[in-house]
Amino acid sequence: LHRRAVEVEPGAEYREVGVRSFGRGIFHKEPIAGTDLGSKRVFRIEPGDLVISNVFAWEGAIAVASEAEEGMIGSHRFMTFRPKDDRTDTAWLAWFLLSEPGLELIRRASPGSAGRNRTLAIERFEALEIPLPPIDEQRRVARDLRQARRVTAHDRTSTRHGLEQRH
Repeated sequence: LHRRAVEVEPGAEYREVGVRSFGRGIFHKEPIAGTDLGSKRVFRIEPGDLVISNVFAWEGAIAVASEAEEGMIGSHRFMTFRPKDDRTDTAWLAWFLLSEPGLELIRRASPGSAGRNRTLAIERFEALEIPLPPIDEQRRVARDLRQARRVTAHDRTSTRHGLEQRH
């Protein structure tokens, strides 16, 4: 767990992030004034952070922060993790945690019976035993999966535009 507390300045403007469930990534909220944040505890997000919603981790609210999230903030409900050493690639870890075996582990670390009662327990998450392939293999898999996602997104966009043009 790597938290970077932000001391909110009333006159400053902040951009918060959220994490969509089902592995659909990080989204950006509208800018908010420090006065509107009030006493809300917020933490700085940095590129490469594994960002997990502790409320919806059990349904795949897990993502890796990109350069686009640099300097943004997340509430205390968003846990940010960094590898302790160079044995783990964060992008691969996110892919693994969003896989069926990974989600099963996340659900075991999220006690409770339903919805908001299934909060991810940090201690349980940090105690998970995750199979780690060699780092080069992790990077290759993460790169291949990123490329597959780009191709799939491009195909969906092309299909959608093709349908729009026909109507």
